[in-house]
Amino acid sequence: MSLFSRHCVRDVRVLDGIWAFTFLGDADSAALDVSGVHYDDRLPVPSAYDAYPAYAGKRGVAAYRTALHVPKGKKAFLRFNGTGMWNRIVVDGKTLASFALPYSRVDVELPVSENETRELVVVNDNRYDLDRVPLQMNHYDFYGYGGIFRSVELHVVNDVYLKRVKLTPKSADTGAVCAELRVDGLESGTLPVTIAADGEIVYEKELEFRGSKATAEFVVTDAKAWSSEEPNLHIVHVCIPDDDFRERI
Repeated sequence: MSLFSRHCVRDVRVLDGIWAFTFLGDADSAALDVSGVHYDDRLPVPSAYDAYPAYAGKRGVAAYRTALHVPKGKKAFLRFNGTGMWNRIVVDGKTLASFALPYSRVDVELPVSENETRELVVVNDNRYDLDRVPLQMNHYDFYGYGGIFRSVELHVVNDVYLKRVKLTPKSADTGAVCAELRVDGLESGTLPVTIAADGEIVYEKELEFRGSKATAEFVVTDAKAWSSEEPNLHIVHVCIPDDDFRERI
């Protein structure tokens, strides 16, 4: 779980805790039928399962299972902040995504459902595979752990929400900053956007989005440059209706 909250408005639920777990060894992670998996253990998420004595150094397929609680008919996505090394995400028996990005954040959109309780299964494969996971092999510069070793989050969002905010400081002297906003659910049109820096509103207007993207420029009042001697940071809070994003620059 991040010690710095990225959202004040958005409904973000951290799924860290004890999940059902089983180690399946030499199974086919891509073709595995998760409906027939028996879970004979429970492990904490986040953690690297192959660092525990019972699974120390083992290479193969593991499966995690937990329950999700999503309001009926609401748009939502899962955020995996770090998993190793290859993963398949299955919700309610349907494979939604597979990825091989150890230590990287991956978002997986959930299909809208009228069921409030959903089943999440993560099929995790920590075997070395140069074709599937080219960034990690045995005897590389650090050990390639398996498991869900960073927090998992459930983001419940509205039809239009902030997909990404990129903040680029332009001048430490003037405090000028460029914000690139990308939304989901709106290809073109306008949205009211409010930006606060260190609690002071510095930008407030209807912003036009094209191709789901828009740019806003603002000035941080009393901006202070960062240095190793004075590691100054400013908190920027970007808001659209019913969604927000916070960042330190």
